[in-house]
Amino acid sequence: MMAKKPKRISIRVKSLLLFSGLCLAIIITVAIESSLVGASDVTIVKYWQRHYIPLTAILLFIAGYALWEYRAHRQAEIERQRLEKIAISDALTGAFNRHYLIEETNGEIAKARRYGQKIGLLLLDIDHFKHINDEFGHTAGDQILKELVMRAKGQLRETDMLARWGGEEFLILLPHCTLDDTLGLAEKLRKSIADNPFPEVGSVQISIGASEYRPGETFIEWLNRTDRAMYLAKSEGRNRVRHHEKPRAA
Repeated sequence: MMAKKPKRISIRVKSLLLFSGLCLAIIITVAIESSLVGASDVTIVKYWQRHYIPLTAILLFIAGYALWEYRAHRQAEIERQRLEKIAISDALTGAFNRHYLIEETNGEIAKARRYGQKIGLLLLDIDHFKHINDEFGHTAGDQILKELVMRAKGQLRETDMLARWGGEEFLILLPHCTLDDTLGLAEKLRKSIADNPFPEVGSVQISIGASEYRPGETFIEWLNRTDRAMYLAKSEGRNRVRHHEKPRAA
């Protein structure tokens, strides 16, 4: 997952706030000294009119500008985060997009090669999704995609990454997961979808291919192996998890 960048106040705003504080300190010092030297009330009033009121005006201006600068900086940061989210997310479902997951997966593969850590991969496909679109309409189909992502996220860890791979297919990257861990999560996810009907269409089922990264594989090789496992699940009747390729006939 992307690391959240710490919030920072710009150097300009910090400088303005510091200067405002110094001005305020000067004003307070002058006020205290004026009261201590025993000056008459009229003298103090004239002194404050000559020095305090202009300093106060300057202080208020600086404080106002510092606030404006901070708000502008904050708004720019919010906009930057919004654009960054758009760049890495699928517009319909809010899952990560294909490009971002490829980058993250290649990063995890590099870690696996260097440190020997385990990584799991799931490729899931909604069974009979074309029938859902034909029977209930594409609006209902879109809602199924969005709800499925929400349900899947509820089953995943914070470090797991879910991306819409294309159409009704989703790819899930599982750092620090053995094959057993990956299969366990896949079955849990499959069951949570199958056992809880969707309001728009009723029962929905998914087929899942699962795999663990093998040292030396490229991402494409790993993905193809996971894809074959998913199609094995389809060929055996759908609504199931498979993690190996169907044996070839002798």
